[in-house]
Amino acid sequence: MGIRSRSASRSPTWSTGLHGAVAVLAALAGRGADGRGQRIDVSILEATLAVLVNQAQNAFVTGRAPGRRGNAHPNIVPYETFATADGEIAIAVGSERQWLRFCAALDLPGLADDPRFATNGDRVEHRDALRPLIAERLAGRPSAEWLARFDAAEVPAGPINDVVSAFAQPQARARDMDVTVEHPVLGPIRQVGLPFTLSGSPATIRSAPPLLGEHTDEILAEAGLDAGAIARLRADGVV
Repeated sequence: MGIRSRSASRSPTWSTGLHGAVAVLAALAGRGADGRGQRIDVSILEATLAVLVNQAQNAFVTGRAPGRRGNAHPNIVPYETFATADGEIAIAVGSERQWLRFCAALDLPGLADDPRFATNGDRVEHRDALRPLIAERLAGRPSAEWLARFDAAEVPAGPINDVVSAFAQPQARARDMDVTVEHPVLGPIRQVGLPFTLSGSPATIRSAPPLLGEHTDEILAEAGLDAGAIARLRADGVV
């Protein structure tokens, strides 16, 4: 089984790797059925186009290229980020029942009764009128208060974290995404943890990033060179 990535760039995007991995799994499943391997061909262009599926469908239907909306969703409103009195939060109102609960949590019941915002389609059409009303309301109270209200109302919402606060989140700590290892020069240093777990062979971060040439002798020994050969390479300036 072979895999080839076609691109004008040497730096693959995450989506190319994702679709490449899925293609490998599909080919392995196929080999289990007929015993034959196959070549996998994945490109950055095609992988990038594939993740544009909702925007692509908008363009296919309307014949127009979607405009830039920042963090806003093109087909769901409200579904974006808003500033609060002390930060920024993301809100995702994905159903009509959530919309009613969202209006109640905002203490703005009039929004739910406004015919311009009665359905998601209406809200998409009148997003330019709706967004300022929501933004003004959210700006008056801190993030923690709004998040507590939306949690009680079962409306999806969450804080916008910087890198430091993201690693301080309880879930990040529970999953050991911030680990400390001993560095031979710097002492204890913090490292990013592993983003997956394996039940049968759990992985761990056992050492700090190596110093230049730190493991040269071990690597050469694993390659079959004895101590004398390694010494001669050092004497000749090869390593």
